[in-house]
Amino acid sequence: MNAFTKVLAQVGLPLLGALGNAASGMTLDAEAVERVVAADRQRGKSHSERMAAQADAETGRRVAPPKDASCPRDKLTLFSGVVISYRREVGVTTLRIRTDWATVESVQLRHPGSNDPSPRFLIERAPFTPADWARIESAPGKLRPGMRAAAWVCSDGSQPLIDWQPPQPRQ
Repeated sequence: MNAFTKVLAQVGLPLLGALGNAASGMTLDAEAVERVVAADRQRGKSHSERMAAQADAETGRRVAPPKDASCPRDKLTLFSGVVISYRREVGVTTLRIRTDWATVESVQLRHPGSNDPSPRFLIERAPFTPADWARIESAPGKLRPGMRAAAWVCSDGSQPLIDWQPPQPRQ
């Protein structure tokens, strides 16, 4: 069984896991998959948390949170990927991210009475400055195409931290 099929089978995608196993000539124990999915749900893990944990276990790689993250590591989740929707208005900024783990996650950043969420922004792990708006927006409130972000979200409901990753210019 390849790593991708193992991840699919263990994170609650039995149909896709079964298709992958059928293609590789292996069988899938549906009851075992249901037990794993039920156990994850009882522990309160989201789909992307399960996928990220499995990917970490198989690759041995973890992404360290930025030093600005005020949340304990055991309560912190990373949603990293391409931003597919972005809305910045007075009081709230909302992002939808198509993650590197094939999920779509919504992240909401509150900033009451202001349309400036930048105190909770980083850019390429560095502090976000007023000049950085031009790197992420083509006009106020309009995100540049292909923008990536890493949203560090705490399960205690505290404010997320968004680390912007602008596309690199073509050489």
